[in-house]
Amino acid sequence: AAVVQLGGHTLCSTALSAHLSRSMVQAEAMCTLAEIAWACPALGFQTVTEGCLDLVVSGMTAHTEDGMVQLHGLGYLRALSYDPASCKKLSKGPILMCAVDAIRNNHKKLSVCVEASMFLQNMTVVSQSSTVKCILKQAKNDERPKVLPALIAMTKSNSTDTSSTVNIFGLLINVSLHSKGANKLRNLGFNVEEA
Repeated sequence: AAVVQLGGHTLCSTALSAHLSRSMVQAEAMCTLAEIAWACPALGFQTVTEGCLDLVVSGMTAHTEDGMVQLHGLGYLRALSYDPASCKKLSKGPILMCAVDAIRNNHKKLSVCVEASMFLQNMTVVSQSSTVKCILKQAKNDERPKVLPALIAMTKSNSTDTSSTVNIFGLLINVSLHSKGANKLRNLGFNVEEA
């Protein structure tokens, strides 16, 4: 609370907007905002109402392949996803797509995929249909990996990392509860019962 009372979130929003091209500044500011949201969800929501959410999404969009920016931006989104007031903003398409794109652009970075999976898993509880639609959506000319195959591959290549695998499976299982998600997973040969 003291960080916000002393203007810490304002400092972060200023850094995010003034230094969009500097990935390290973006990552550090996002990390601080995530810590604020984890420490006190009400203060996390205050950062949303004061424009920090939009700035984080802008930073993540500007640095799509920077693992630290993506990781800390997703950490902020995930911290907010435990607050019902913040979830109303998070369930919007552009924010969900930001997390989906983090997986597509960083499909070989375990920490990014796990953080995105945990955020998206939370959002499947809040807004199942729109979240699953965003996960399944991909333009025909988009050559990046599709989300579900990328996550399934990640679980296979990191099978000894039980914690990460469990977090990714959590999202895959929640996706399987949606009819379109279940069909897509079945077509990929992913059996929920075996997970």
